[in-house]
This record gives sequence, structure tokens and C-alpha cells, in this order.
Amino acid sequence: MHASSLDKPIGYWIKKADDVLTSHIDAIQQQFGLNRLSWQLLHTICTRPPLSVRILAELVAPFAPAPDVQHVLTTLLNQGLLTWDEHLDSVPVCTPSGLELHDRCFAQQTLIRQQAMEDITNEQYALTVQTLQAIVHNLEQPRETTLNSLE
Repeated sequence: MHASSLDKPIGYWIKKADDVLTSHIDAIQQQFGLNRLSWQLLHTICTRPPLSVRILAELVAPFAPAPDVQHVLTTLLNQGLLTWDEHLDSVPVCTPSGLELHDRCFAQQTLIRQQAMEDITNEQYALTVQTLQAIVHNLEQPRETTLNSLE
């Protein structure tokens, strides 16, 4: 990394990292006819024990409102990538074609993740995540200090 890159604030690098990761992942998902939300739902359903629609909506709530989740689930069901669990009420599960699509898409995303992590040690990664967690924690804490008290 060039010394001049340290002249930019952390917010710039957070946004830039998110932008380039999202761009690469979106391109892969589009190859497979998916978008970010449909991928998140397909991946969650294919890799976890069965979850109700309500739990799925809670898991992806930071990214999409419940009506969007229901719409995407309906689309994935109509595409034959999901079906309803025959023993559990309101629990979508992957079909064989859904699992096959998931695995192909995930393999491509794994290559992007490997590229993103080139020359980054596990320790560097852990420190970066810890630093970002601390920033989020610090900014989510209520502050008693107001602009008036700074005068």
C-alpha cells in the first residue's frame, strides 16, 4: 500500500472496500440470475437447518424489509430453487436445483474472497474486524456530551 493511501480516512476505505466487494459479488450473482437479497436468502436456506419465514426475515432485516423478503422467497419458490418443507409450516427448503445453483455461485464467490484476502494475514484480518467492531460499538453508545457542553 502506498503511503499516500494513509492520507484517506478510514470511512473512505470502508466505503471503497464495500463498493468493490459488492461490485464483484453482484456481478457473480447476476451471472446466476440472483441479486444480493435472493443470494442471502438462498445461501441461508441452503446452509442452515430449516428456518421459518419469520426467522429468515429477521436475519436479513438489516438489508431488506419483510415484504421484500416475502417477494424474493416467492420468486425463488416460483423458479423451483426452493420448496416448502413437507413437515414444517412456513419453512422454505432448497430443491436440488436450488442447491446446485447455490454451490456454483458460492464457488465463484469463494474465488473473489480468496482474491480479496491475498497478502492479508489472519492476524491482520482479525485486527481489522476488531477495529471496525470497536468503531461501531463506540458510535452506537449514547453520549451525554452535547455541542453546548463543549463550549
